Amino acid sequence: MAIEIKSAYLDRQTNYDHFEYISYVVRRIDAVGEAVSTRFPDEVAALKTALQEEDEVIVLSQKSALTDQIAHYDALRDSYVSGYKKFVKSFLSMPEGEELTAAKKLDQHITDFKINTKYALDRETGMLTNFTSDLETKYAAEIELLGATMFANKIKEANEKVRELLEQRDHEKSQYVKGATEAARKKTDEVYEDLVKKINAACILEDETDYSAFIKDVNERIERLNKNSSGSSGDKKPTTDKPANPDDSETPSGDDQPTTDPDEDDGNDGQPSVVDPGHEDEDDDRPVTDPDEEGEGGTGNDDGEENLPPVQ
Repeated sequence: MAIEIKSAYLDRQTNYDHFEYISYVVRRIDAVGEAVSTRFPDEVAALKTALQEEDEVIVLSQKSALTDQIAHYDALRDSYVSGYKKFVKSFLSMPEGEELTAAKKLDQHITDFKINTKYALDRETGMLTNFTSDLETKYAAEIELLGATMFANKIKEANEKVRELLEQRDHEKSQYVKGATEAARKKTDEVYEDLVKKINAACILEDETDYSAFIKDVNERIERLNKNSSGSSGDKKPTTDKPANPDDSETPSGDDQPTTDPDEDDGNDGQPSVVDPGHEDEDDDRPVTDPDEEGEGGTGNDDGEENLPPVQ
């Protein structure tokens, strides 16, 4: 019986497992599959192209690198707001004088805005834009009198940085097409299966020794791939084989059931076997709270923060 490439559980793999397996096949073709690339140059070229396209959409589907930066500057502006509130309140204990009058005006301004650092990102950004504008215009004299200019500047700088990063991330996410990873994987699978069928046929019609080294390497990888995806000993038949009961062809059960991460983005348009990791909903990293509610959700700790970054 001629040697042949085994069937692989490609539809059960996560995106990265799938990508790594196809990458491995391409690497083995380049390393020991000279007969494959010589006999089937168009098919090998098509597989490499499909793999590159799959790589591009997987990168787009991941968590934005900007998210951590947004969280950093959001926490920074929250700490500055908290520090500013405490700074203004410290002047309210003065017995009299211009500083006390200025502090009362600024404290009332804070009260009017009801700034809650646990608000959703966009909401807080818009509120602080208006708030800092007031500090630069309506309350410029009071800010200067109390020496709070640095607080006002730092709040504005951090807030503008959050806005800038949010806009960059929105543009980045607009380039992502939902279901693109699934479509790319499907195309890769079609090209791969076509190549496998032709190699297996060549082993029957031609000298199989030309392909044996490549096939042995790939089969060894397939055995591990199938074992890891099914959670079994790896000797169960792939889903591409005809099932004993045709009615069960679409409903694997037990250890054969594909495993997906419920927290991962549904970028596969209802296909549970195609996991699109990391593309989470980043539009709002914090819950929206009622302006009158304090102490729920969010990353800030309005007036209760003890460790504030230095104001420079």
